[in-house]
Amino acid sequence: RCVGVQARLLLRALQGCLAIPRFRSFASTLERIFLQCRRETHDQSDQAAAEAVTGWGLAVCTVDGQRRLSLGASALPFRLGHVSRLLSHALASHALGAARLHARLEAAGQAGAGVDPEKLFLLCAGCSLSPLSDSGSLLVAALLQAALREQSPGRDALQLVRSLAGPCGGGVAGGRFSTEFDNPNRLQAVKYIMKDRQCFPERTDADSAMELLVQLSGVQVTCEWCACVAGCLAAGGAPPVAAGEESLLAADAVRSALCCTHAEGLGGLSADVHRKAAGGANANKSVVRRGSKITQANVLGKRAVSVRCISSARGAVCAQEFVRTFALHPYDSAPRRPRPLSSWSHESEVSGYRIMNLLLAAYRGDVASLRRMVKAGVHPGLADYDGRTALHLAASEGRLNAVRFLLETARADCHARDRWGSTPLHEAVRYAHQAVVALLSSHMNQATV
Repeated sequence: RCVGVQARLLLRALQGCLAIPRFRSFASTLERIFLQCRRETHDQSDQAAAEAVTGWGLAVCTVDGQRRLSLGASALPFRLGHVSRLLSHALASHALGAARLHARLEAAGQAGAGVDPEKLFLLCAGCSLSPLSDSGSLLVAALLQAALREQSPGRDALQLVRSLAGPCGGGVAGGRFSTEFDNPNRLQAVKYIMKDRQCFPERTDADSAMELLVQLSGVQVTCEWCACVAGCLAAGGAPPVAAGEESLLAADAVRSALCCTHAEGLGGLSADVHRKAAGGANANKSVVRRGSKITQANVLGKRAVSVRCISSARGAVCAQEFVRTFALHPYDSAPRRPRPLSSWSHESEVSGYRIMNLLLAAYRGDVASLRRMVKAGVHPGLADYDGRTALHLAASEGRLNAVRFLLETARADCHARDRWGSTPLHEAVRYAHQAVVALLSSHMNQATV
């Protein structure tokens, strides 16, 4: 009753099968990266640099819900900004289906990947909409509102955005209209151009879509909340800190949204970050506080926020250092470029397979398999949960050649005892394997002398 629905999470933790088993070591390394990136002020004035040093925060949430890692000014509130466009795209893809949403965007035209989202693409013939641009986000917001009216009349987009973080939804302070981030004149111009080109489908309201876009961009959030949302996207749409296993977003919706962040999520820094870090990133562009949300699929999501730091540069540098330290780049070759630390290698699972294969080979007397595993670096003294080693099993089965190999070549400990205090010699005597008894007695006498 005490564990409840978290039994699966506790079992994975005990088995060492979490995304980051050695979380304490991971946290200390990430703290070093955090302190290193805090010095990135990019030739600002002394006053702005001093504010940037004190206003630098970072929060991390893994796909398993290990979210108790917040560094610096992680509780600093800031506006969601352009990150809201990514979340709107994910929600619209989930409600309509990624294929249907992309068909709507292509019908209005689609801008090439990596282009500046601040430009009015509809002024260019043959161009079309990017989901993170002003025109594309307006169309996505209109489609999302229409889908919510049909499918969930009692829910609005702000409630859905809150739910993406699971129990962390309390970190949302609410939306407000503001001109600090979104230029209403630009949005009005984009809206009128799109209405003139008949980009909005039937049963959609361009005015309410613009209001929704401005409202979502003005939502007050914290680093911890954004990290939980990034962890939800990294988990394929399932809230990492929620008790249940129900996904809030479809897998194809998450995949479609994260693909946009690779090309244009950080504006001018997108190409550089994609080349060096290969992680989906999205940024807000507040005048006072800038931040970036970075997602590593199937591992974790993290959020960085900085006061007066140019173009989310600190978040980009942090992502590059993060990938340089840990084995997260999808195109890394492990044999050619080993990592100094890989916190998410499931050591307990690998060790379990090694023990199982070693004991099975000893049980069968398969000397060739034993020789191959010993040459591969498997320790011959590995034992199961009862403390029985390969030498115990080979002796109890009377596998003379396997016992000789383990003693003479692998240098296995002939004095090893299991949980009942039995040595391999006791096992050979119990099952009356005289040749094995003689061999073990000889080696034990030599070891004693």
